Amino acid sequence: MAAKKPKKTDDKDNNKAQLDALNTALDARDTAGIVNLLDQGLDANWQDSRGRSLLHYAAAWNDTKLVDALTDKGAKLTQADHAAASPQDIAIAFGHDALAQSLATRLKLAQANTAAPAGPKSDFPFADLTALRAESARSLTDQFNYHVRLGHLPQILVAAEKDAQGLSAADFLGRGPDGDTTLLNLCQKGQLGLLLDAKLWHKKPEEFKTLWSQVPKDYQKDHDADAFIAKLRQARLQSFGKPQLKGYKPKPK
Repeated sequence: MAAKKPKKTDDKDNNKAQLDALNTALDARDTAGIVNLLDQGLDANWQDSRGRSLLHYAAAWNDTKLVDALTDKGAKLTQADHAAASPQDIAIAFGHDALAQSLATRLKLAQANTAAPAGPKSDFPFADLTALRAESARSLTDQFNYHVRLGHLPQILVAAEKDAQGLSAADFLGRGPDGDTTLLNLCQKGQLGLLLDAKLWHKKPEEFKTLWSQVPKDYQKDHDADAFIAKLRQARLQSFGKPQLKGYKPKPK
């Protein structure tokens, strides 16, 4: 009787064993164990159910050795979790300023060494702001904050032009997982000037004024908001047009 062939190990079994080992290493903050799994073929851009990558964990732990190992294996420095927080955001939130600066430096070097700047590839999925607000209510997340963090402010502004409700100051004053407002985040991205667009605010200059009052002074200095608000108010007055007076007859000369 011929000997039975050994049963082949199923890929699913391998993946489950690897995932179990990874979860054990994460629970124990076992850097050596995680590096060993990377050497065995674990994807350096693995994410958990909340979108947190291994770099997010390394940032939370202030573990520079793990950051080194992950970036050597091609981990994405710009990977965002489901709250739109990058590993650098996590390092800042936990007070690991030196690591946050190191991550920022690594990202600049990576961008300088590639033909196109590294960045999130996620697409903006909403045709208008009504759909964006509906998703915020459904998911209990601030979708304005999330998509500004992903670099989608230009797409939001295009959607706003098509939306009957338009933008409000409140849309930009929600806070992200690190406690910073959406407004501050877009200021830090150098996108504040994109808000000075008359098409977005011509019906509500006071709403823009309210928003501008929350812009940090350091970012205000590069923009003439007073002139912009005056322009908005003038456009608002002109939009009323001339009154139509029925039955009015001018006096004969």
